[in-house]
Amino acid sequence: MPHRKPFPPFVRVALPELLRAQLWQSLRSRVPHLLGHLLVVSMMLGFAALTSWMAWTEPRRWSGLTWLCGGLALVAILVAFVMARYMGRKVAPLVVALWRGEAWGMACPGAALGPVWNPREGCSIALEGVALASPLVMVLPARFRRLDDTFVTALVMYPRATPLQVYVERGTPDVLLGIQHLDESAPSIQRTPLQHWPLPVVAFTTGQIVGAVVSGSLAFTAIVALTVVLRGSDASALFFAVLGAVGAGWAVFRVWRPVAMACMHRGARPELHIVEGRAQGMIEIVQLWTQSRAHVHVRHERWLLLGNHWHLLDTALTPAPAPDALPPFPPTLDRVRLEYAQWGRERQLARAIDDQGRWIGGALRPPQG
Repeated sequence: MPHRKPFPPFVRVALPELLRAQLWQSLRSRVPHLLGHLLVVSMMLGFAALTSWMAWTEPRRWSGLTWLCGGLALVAILVAFVMARYMGRKVAPLVVALWRGEAWGMACPGAALGPVWNPREGCSIALEGVALASPLVMVLPARFRRLDDTFVTALVMYPRATPLQVYVERGTPDVLLGIQHLDESAPSIQRTPLQHWPLPVVAFTTGQIVGAVVSGSLAFTAIVALTVVLRGSDASALFFAVLGAVGAGWAVFRVWRPVAMACMHRGARPELHIVEGRAQGMIEIVQLWTQSRAHVHVRHERWLLLGNHWHLLDTALTPAPAPDALPPFPPTLDRVRLEYAQWGRERQLARAIDDQGRWIGGALRPPQG
């Protein structure tokens, strides 16, 4: 197979322990989202099977109900296919590298990395002086969505004077697994108890999405069963079932999170996580969010690449794209210190500073001026 053959200048090398641990951590962090997507795929396939069966058993063939059921089944199959393809892209490179215990590796000078990006393709990394068939696709932050009005506006890679090792997994195009400097250690993590820290606020959780899908599916099944028992028409059963499923899912999505958070964090002991290491790069992305027709805002996000993991440094909301929404990029950045407030499974970045004590991100922003 073509992807199993060596391609210069990369050669097969064993995964170092640092990169192996980081790949396992990345894989574990994707498990809740993958389970949620797998549940949605199963629900979509079940919904497609149910609507296909209703269309097949309809006594009046080629009626409006038959076309409606067939269209819903086709949409459900397409949604399941897209989500299954998304799951494969998220975990396939990590699983293949961990299963083989090796990856394609290449040593290059410390200043040989240069940023190249395309708003439609995402972000890629170019190697100076090395001829590659395709650029290396960078593993972007989890919130980066290529097709949902999210764009890369700035990217800075902080080179080192020491050689580095580039690890990739052969794909279409190549997927960058990690960049490891040969004489640098992994970022250190310290944990200490933390008192009187407010509960971190996030937009939504995986449990909330799964709960909304399950409640919508149960509402759909219950309404269909009730209509069958009451001997109602198939068209009204399908209409009210879809309406009830959407309503139940939306209600749980809006209400479930505060209740679940109150139960999960009852009696939890918050901790302060301190992550220290060498900065690899910094990226800034812009997301166009539309809450309603009357409320449109732009979200600016800045992420830091530390130990092959992205950390969200700072965010800003503006009514329109603004180039100065966030502070300017640090021209040089060496060692950084990230202070997280950890509460249960969630955490919030309290403060991020460089080796000279200057603030570069976090919720505890110093006063302006």
